[in-house]
Amino acid sequence: MPKKLNINDGQAIDLLLDQSERSRDMSSASYAQPNEGVFHRVASAQKVLSVLDLWEAEEPPVDLIQRTMSRIANSQLGGSMSNENHPRPFGPTA
Repeated sequence: MPKKLNINDGQAIDLLLDQSERSRDMSSASYAQPNEGVFHRVASAQKVLSVLDLWEAEEPPVDLIQRTMSRIANSQLGGSMSNENHPRPFGPTA
């Protein structure tokens, strides 16, 4: 059975993400202080977040903006799309 995050895990992740945000914007002092139960979860949360650094980010398709704008325009016109304007799904192609 997979483990699930509890409220302290979520707050530990928020604390780590807030910390990196604080380093970019030291002028803001609007961060909530976590409760004492969170601090023992920070090391585990840091391990989970560090896995994300190992993932290689893919470049978005060069026509992503055009496809997005086409989808927006189509949804405002009622949703009928011709085959030539049908947006391709985002992600790797097989």
